[in-house]
Amino acid sequence: MAVRSIAEQPDVRVRIRIVSRSAIVPIDSDPTWAPIEYVVHEERGLSSAINRGLQGAREEFVTWLGDDDLLSPGSLAASLRSLVSSPGAPFVYGRTRYIDANGDTIGFSRPTRFAQEYLRFGKNFVPQPGSILRASDLERIGGLRLDLANSMDLHMFINLRNLARGVYRPVELAAYRLHNDSITVAKGLNEEAEGVRRSHLGRVAGMTRAIWRPATRLIDRLLDKATRVLPYPPIPRRGFSEYTKP
Repeated sequence: MAVRSIAEQPDVRVRIRIVSRSAIVPIDSDPTWAPIEYVVHEERGLSSAINRGLQGAREEFVTWLGDDDLLSPGSLAASLRSLVSSPGAPFVYGRTRYIDANGDTIGFSRPTRFAQEYLRFGKNFVPQPGSILRASDLERIGGLRLDLANSMDLHMFINLRNLARGVYRPVELAAYRLHNDSITVAKGLNEEAEGVRRSHLGRVAGMTRAIWRPATRLIDRLLDKATRVLPYPPIPRRGFSEYTKP
C-alpha cells in the first residue's frame, strides 16, 4: 500500500527505490507506474537504509516513506508546488493522520508553522511522513545520523531549520500507522530525543534548561492530546479505495 500511495500520485513524476536488508521479491505493480528499483542494503540501522535509498538521487526533491505509511492522494504535487514557489525553503511538511493496524483513525496532527521553531525545546511535532526535502540541503547537512535509532528525523529537521525556515501546508499529506513496533511509539519510551535537543541548544538555553523544560513537557502533553480531539476529518477517497487498510 505504501508503494501504491506513491505510484498513484497524480500530476507528478516519481522514481521509487525500495531498500531491504535481504533479497526482495518484486511486488505486483501497475504497468502505468514508474519503474521500481530494488536495493539490497545489508548494513543495520534505519538511518543507514534511508541514506542508501537517497544516495545518488538526481532529483531536486526527495523523501522516504515507511512501509506501513501512506501518502494522501495529491499530496506530492501540492507539496512540490510549495517548495518550487519557496526556493529558499529546505523542506515542506503538513498535517498527518494517525491510524492503527486496522486502518482506523486514532489521531490527527495539525502541527502549524510553530512546530519547526519548537523542535529544539520539546517534542517533535514536524511529521516526516508526507514531508518533502530539498536534496541539495539534505546533502549539506550530511544526511541522517547513523548513530540515532529513532530520532534521526528530529536531528535532520533541526539542521534543515538552521539553514532556513521550512514551508507548512495546512492540509493532510500522509497517514502514519501506529503499532507496538513503530518508531513513534518507541520515541515515547526513551530519552534519545532529549540528547538530540540538548546538543542543539545555545549556551543560555542550555544553562536554563532545567527551569523551562518542565513547562515544555506540559506543552508536549497538551499538544499531543490535541491530536486526538474528535471529530477527525474524513478519510480521503480521491485516489485509492484501500487508504485505511494494511
